[in-house]
Amino acid sequence: MGPAAAGRLKDTVATFVKDRLAELVHGIRYRDLPPEVVAAGKRVILDTLACAAGALRSEPAAIVKSVARGLGGNAEATTIGDGGRTSCALATLVNGTLIRYLDNNDYYFGFDSAHPSGNLAPALAVAEKSGRTGADVIVALVAAYEIQLRLCDVVAASGISGRGWHPGTDMQFSSAALAARLLSDDPRVTAHAIAIAGSHNNTLAQSQRGHIPMMKATAEATIAKGGVEAALLAAAGLTGPDEIFEGAAGWAGTVAGAVDFTALTAPVGERYRILDTCLKPYAAVAGAILVGLHHDAGPGLAGGGRRAAEPARVERPQLGRRGAVAHVDVGVHPEDVGAARIIAEGDR
Repeated sequence: MGPAAAGRLKDTVATFVKDRLAELVHGIRYRDLPPEVVAAGKRVILDTLACAAGALRSEPAAIVKSVARGLGGNAEATTIGDGGRTSCALATLVNGTLIRYLDNNDYYFGFDSAHPSGNLAPALAVAEKSGRTGADVIVALVAAYEIQLRLCDVVAASGISGRGWHPGTDMQFSSAALAARLLSDDPRVTAHAIAIAGSHNNTLAQSQRGHIPMMKATAEATIAKGGVEAALLAAAGLTGPDEIFEGAAGWAGTVAGAVDFTALTAPVGERYRILDTCLKPYAAVAGAILVGLHHDAGPGLAGGGRRAAEPARVERPQLGRRGAVAHVDVGVHPEDVGAARIIAEGDR
């Protein structure tokens, strides 16, 4: 961000919710992350890339890639699987569609559900454009998970999905914050990116109802693309509404119904939220995967095997707020993640 752009972004104290979220995002630093959080970030990246690899021949991916090629754009970021290059916004759309198509990427259940690994698409694209490191990507992902999973928990009990909104809508804030964090070290850029994204990218849930269209695979990808564009605009000096969350026509009242702002903006405690995401051990709808499996660890990725769950050893599933299966610790059995084995076996 140049001096002119910086001059347009007024100095603010953390008075508004967007500013407190930006301070939260910029307060997360790689050197402060516990080893288990870094490891969780790496596992999420591996699992998510494997999900994208499995979608390379899908029809939605072919359509989106074709449109991206037709639009052109500066060669800022790489599209997964073909080495193509396009703008970081279009790369986010393409790669996000690949990540989401199989419906095998990670998940979380609160008052709303989430597939937060969709944040990897903007992370990779913007990091490549900006020349950032792998450590920077992990920090940005940790920050994005913090925002998106908090939003799942701090809204009204019906969730935004109960009000007709796609739960991936929350990714507009996490992807914008992530992209801004990679583009600039200025929290003001991140605050305005959050505000711009939240003004434009609220998405209807109809694509998840009734006959499921192909565009279901593009929902989070399109939202994240908007988050990247919001961050680019903020980095260039564009401002968003200060009261995007708490204003009379803000997101909390119109989309969420209610938001616990104290919980949303609280400092990171002892447990980072990326540790609360769940990797799918099998290709199944998240709600169908039993949790609380207390069986011995399998032989691991290097051994190429997987231990089947023994019914006698299943104590009980843990249920989330909406009665859905809620938790598999991402750090417990990474060797059981089938998607990750695709890459591990390919590297032999």
